[in-house]
Amino acid sequence: MTEFLIAGLIGMISLITITHIYLNGKLGYLAHKNTTELQETGRLVMQTLTRHIQRSGYMGNFILDPDSVKKNTNNSTNPDCYNQDWVKHIETAIIGLNQNQRAYTCLNNPGSVYRITRGDVITLRYAEVNRTTTVKPGNSYLASSMGKYSLVPDKKPAESNMQLNRLRVFTFFPGQSSRPVCNQKKGPALIALTISNSGKLRRQALINGVEKIQYQYGELIDPANQKVVLRNADSVTNWNQVISVKIWALIRADCPQHNHADKKQYRLADILYQPNDRYHRQLFTTTVLLKNRLKLLKAIKIEKKNADN
Repeated sequence: MTEFLIAGLIGMISLITITHIYLNGKLGYLAHKNTTELQETGRLVMQTLTRHIQRSGYMGNFILDPDSVKKNTNNSTNPDCYNQDWVKHIETAIIGLNQNQRAYTCLNNPGSVYRITRGDVITLRYAEVNRTTTVKPGNSYLASSMGKYSLVPDKKPAESNMQLNRLRVFTFFPGQSSRPVCNQKKGPALIALTISNSGKLRRQALINGVEKIQYQYGELIDPANQKVVLRNADSVTNWNQVISVKIWALIRADCPQHNHADKKQYRLADILYQPNDRYHRQLFTTTVLLKNRLKLLKAIKIEKKNADN
């Protein structure tokens, strides 16, 4: 009888040990899986934002005068609205909004699906590199020829020899996913607003798991000495002098893990965030140079060299 009890006890201990090893292994696997997925999402977010930021300010093969463009676009007095006037504000290739500022006029309605609640906003404007001969209703195009240019909405320009490049405008901000990501609950996501091929405003949840995004802008405030200051959107004095963007993106796992507690403090630009929950997170940061603004620095270097000579 005693032998049976000892054997049973040994069997129970073995079962508990095996179960413990299995559970620890499973939890370790889940933690590794979360880390891998966070890294993949973070890389995708940075690649997406970097690609659009680098393109901002490209307006075809000719150098355009921002002041002239502004006069020719018949801009409304409210550049924050997302309609055709929003697209036509090509005098500002890049512009941001700090989350501590007022909300975008067209996004601050509590019932709006476009509502911003989780971070900064960035809007980027540029012309597509590839020329087009097809004009689609509701879209805007940049037409240029022999150094002349004009903004052409919905129709071909009068001059048949003008080159057409479609004008693209994207606004990115953290919002809510379009579909449930865990236990029938929606999670955070990177949202993009743009004008679709049909000319209508389109909201698209691009990448799930993007909980917060912050930006700071490298503004060239002293061209003679090439002095660049990193500023929040509400402190930028001249958006046409912004030559770089620093990005902070906080990525969150889709589902919480019961044995994990996240009580870290995350510093993203001008905010400090401490979640205190059971989600895995990872913070990513990078700095992007605006390719189409680098000519500002090149021109400054040439001018300074000539002055020294």
